[in-house]
Formats: sequence, structure tokens, C-alpha cells
Amino acid sequence: MSSAKKITLMHFSAAPIVGGVEHVMQQHAQLMAAAGHPVKIIAGVGEQVDPDIDFVKLELAYSKHPDILQIKSELDQNVVSDLFNNVRDQLYLDLCAELSGTDIIIAHNICSLIKNLALTAALQKYVQEHPEVLLISWQHDLAFAADRYKDELHDGYPWNLVSTRWTDCKQRFVAVSEKTQNEVASVFNLTNSEIEVISSGVDELPFLEVSQETVELLNICAISPLHTVYLLPVRITRRKNIEFALKIFAELLKLNKNAALLVTGPPGAHNATNDVYYQELLAKRKELGIEPDENGNGVHFLYEHSNGFLSDRVISDLYRSSDALLMTSVDEGLGIPVIEAGYAKLPVFCSDIPTFHEIAGEIPTFFSLSDDPAQISKRIHDTMEADSSHKLKERVRKKFSWSQIFSTQIQPLLET
Repeated sequence: MSSAKKITLMHFSAAPIVGGVEHVMQQHAQLMAAAGHPVKIIAGVGEQVDPDIDFVKLELAYSKHPDILQIKSELDQNVVSDLFNNVRDQLYLDLCAELSGTDIIIAHNICSLIKNLALTAALQKYVQEHPEVLLISWQHDLAFAADRYKDELHDGYPWNLVSTRWTDCKQRFVAVSEKTQNEVASVFNLTNSEIEVISSGVDELPFLEVSQETVELLNICAISPLHTVYLLPVRITRRKNIEFALKIFAELLKLNKNAALLVTGPPGAHNATNDVYYQELLAKRKELGIEPDENGNGVHFLYEHSNGFLSDRVISDLYRSSDALLMTSVDEGLGIPVIEAGYAKLPVFCSDIPTFHEIAGEIPTFFSLSDDPAQISKRIHDTMEADSSHKLKERVRKKFSWSQIFSTQIQPLLET
């Protein structure tokens, strides 16, 4: 980041009020604060829910404030009253006090809806009198594009504030989808190139309720939403045939450069030669060129980071946040990982041994331990690519992960 910007986000309401825009604004604020920007939220209702994000409550910013409801009733009848003017002027004074020093204002729906046109008018006056401030009009919904508002819209001021670009200020437009981009272009008489499309997103690990312990472990390994993660949840013992998994993964990495193999267990405790086997695996990993790189691609022995066994919670988290189970065992008494993969709805790629057939029938993708690792990897890759669930997961991780959205779209927007 070249320099920190003082950023204020605005909406009619804010967290912990439940709503889509409120949630998105809170996510934006947290991402911006984590990137080192001083962040403030201004809204009519809400609370400070994050110690790193200031919250200012302006009661007249709330769309359901009694005065605002009275103004709305009058405006619906095409009446711009003294009450509108007085509330607008008071809100302007409030904004002058709270926006001092702000570099960027991000207004969610304030510049496109008629929920509180006094606030919209006050904001316009502020940015026109402070042309050094960048206003980002973040559009989720538009009054002039929705039939449900048609009986509440009139010509002229203040309704034109949510249908025309504001003059004498720096105003940029963001739409949350291509559909919304088209609506903004039509309503505001803009070209699509003048409107940035920045979707809302989801953070996978919090959504899956992955524990902080697991998040920290994955962060150490630099595992990101871009990775296809293969899970090998075994202790390091020779009958698990981990060296064959390394050979398969080395070929997979040629087909998909953003991939990681997680080997969860430590050396088995009941055979002293397992420590020797672990050292052999480290050497094989180096020989194959699949040691983890700075971007997290490669084979991770989680034993290196966990000081022993991983907790059941972490193992469960890894099943839910991985993309496939890879098992290369020569022999298994039962094969619990295949059972666990069934509960976690993970595709299974495993050696063609009786135990795995007993557990899973013919459902997994089986391979012979005498097969060429390159051929096995091609089957795995092709199977994953053909799986609709995996394809959807891969698509949303790349396009709708908050971390990706922030680093590739929001942060550059803040720096312009």
C-alpha cells in the first residue's frame, strides 16, 4: 500500500443491524482497517462492533427517524418543505464535524435510493464544498430502476440527486453486479466503462466456521482461496506410501500451479524407523521440487508447524476446507479418512485396495499403485475439472472471496 487513506463509509444503518448492505459495509471496513487505513462508519443506527473501526451515530441519517419519515411522506406528494431544508442543513453541519480530514467517502445506496433524501442532499453539499474528497457512490439498488418506487419519484430537486452525476466534486461509481452496472449507466446517463463492478463476497473459512487455530495454521502455510487443496490425513508411516502421493502431486502441480498437499500427521509413534522415513520424505519433496513456495504451493507436512498431533477440531476443519482426499496406502485396517471424507462431501482419490472398496464401494476414483503417477494425476485433474461442485467452488473462490476482491479491486480503487 502506497499510503494510508482516511476513509468514511456511510449508510442509513450499520452493524449489528442485520441486512445485506450493512454486512457488506462492515466487511469493507474491516478489510480497509486491516490494510492500514483509518476507517470510520457513519450511520443512523448501529454500534461500534470492531475496536479498530470508529462508529458515529447520526440519528437523522436513519431512514426511519420520525423527521425523515415525515419528510418522505411530504416528498411522496411532491412537496419539498421547510422541514426538509432544515434537516438537510443540520445533517450538513453534522457531516462537516464528522468528515473533517476524510480522504474518501464511500456512500452505500445514499446516492441511488430515496430513503433519506435530506441525507443525500447534505452529502452532495459537503462534497461540492470539499472537492479534494473522493466520493465513491456504491450502488446496490436504484430507485429510478425499480418499479416499486415509481409512484414516489418526481422531477427536479431533490429526486435528481439519485439520477444524475453530481457536478463540482470527485464522484466515482461502483455497482455490485453487471446488472446493476447497466442500471446505473441507464439512470445516470453514464457509459459502462465509467462504472466499476465490484461484487460482494464471502470469506470461506469464517463461513465454514473454521477455528482460529486452523486459520492460523493455514496462514502459516500461505494457503489462500486460489489453492486447490489435497488432504492426506495420515501419520507418517511407510504403509501409507506417502512418497507415492508426493510423486502424484508433483505431476498435479504441473497441471495446476495453485495447489497444495497437506499431510497432517507426525511420524508414527510405534516404530523408530518412522523418523527416518520422515527425513526420506523431506528429501524426496526437495528432489521433486515440491517444497512449499512463498505462495503456499507445494507439499506441507503440518507436523512441521503443529508441535505434534493436530486436534480433532483442526482435522475436521481441514476436511471441510479442502478440495479432495488423496490416499495412497499400501494397506489399511479400516481407512477412517475415507469415511470422514464421505461426511465432509470430499471427492476421494485412493489406491485400489480391498479396504477402500469395502468402505466406499466403487464411488471413489481408484488407481493402482503400479500406475504411472503422471497418468494418475491426469485422471485426478480431469475428474476435478468435470465435477460441477468443484468447478463452482473454484469459481466463487476466485471471484467472490473477500480477500481477492479487496486486493484486486477495492484497494486499487482507494489508491486512484
